[in-house]
Formats: sequence, structure tokens, C-alpha cells
Amino acid sequence: MATVRERQALCLVCGLELGGGAYFEEPQGQTHVDCHDQHRRRVAPRCVVCAEPVLARYYAADQDDEPKPDDWEPPRLVHAEGDCHQQYRERTADKCAICDGPVLGTYFEVGEGAQKRKVHEGDCYERHREATADRCAVCDGPILGRYYDVKERGRAVKVHAEGSCYADFRS
Repeated sequence: MATVRERQALCLVCGLELGGGAYFEEPQGQTHVDCHDQHRRRVAPRCVVCAEPVLARYYAADQDDEPKPDDWEPPRLVHAEGDCHQQYRERTADKCAICDGPVLGTYFEVGEGAQKRKVHEGDCYERHREATADRCAVCDGPILGRYYDVKERGRAVKVHAEGSCYADFRS
């Protein structure tokens, strides 16, 4: 007489029977304890920077910079540890109007309305000031400090107050 044998469940990862040993219950089925990490890596969401599985702390891409608990799953993730988060911030940050680098720290906003752009504090801001400053009527240098408003051939012009520009203009 033939005996009816119950079909054993198979591991999702290796395909072998689970047998009587310990296993993990997953929504898709069961896995051996030894196969569980491999299964987690295979089904885990991927980091938008490095494409590796995100298994621990992460940031939600295109959202705030607060770390999320491990059980919340937004559609796009970035690793919280390592270089991924910094690389993602650099890739998605506004660009400096002068050097085209990512603006992550302190900055100045320059321009008006739709032309408003961000400029790094420091050298980039100084370059912007020099490029957009009024020019001295004598030396054609940028006027960044004190100056005199003077009339030249019926129109108002600016002349540096420091150095020899004002003296040269008057002579």
C-alpha cells in the first residue's frame, strides 16, 4: 500500500527542502537560517547612489535629512553611513553661479526674481561682487569700497576714493 507523504517546503534561496531545522518565514515563503542574509540582500531596496542593498540606517532621497527607522520603506533610499549620502547631496544640491560646484554650506543669494542664484561664501562671492560691481571711470576696476560720484561730460560716473583715481580724475 502506498503512503501519502506531505510535500516539504523549499527554501526560497537555495531551493533545498527546509527539513526539521530552523527557518525564517518571509512574505514570499521560507528560508534557511543560513540563507536568510542572502535573501534579505536580494529583496532589499537599492541605494540610489551605489545600487547596493540598503539593510540598515538610511535617508529617504528627495526628503529631509533625518534618518528613518529601519521598518519604514520609501521608494528611493540612500545609505546613511559612508559616502552615499554626501555624494547624493552633492549631486542634487543647487549649483554655485560662479564655480558650478554644489552649494552645501553657507551661501549668498544673488540676482532678482527668476534670476536669483546661489553663490558660495568666500572666493565665489568676491568674484561675483567684482564681476557685477560698478566700474571706476579712471582705472576701470571694480568699485567695492568708498567712491566719489562725479560728473563727466554731463553724466554721473564713479571714481575710487582710495588711491590715485580721484586725483587723476580731477587733473
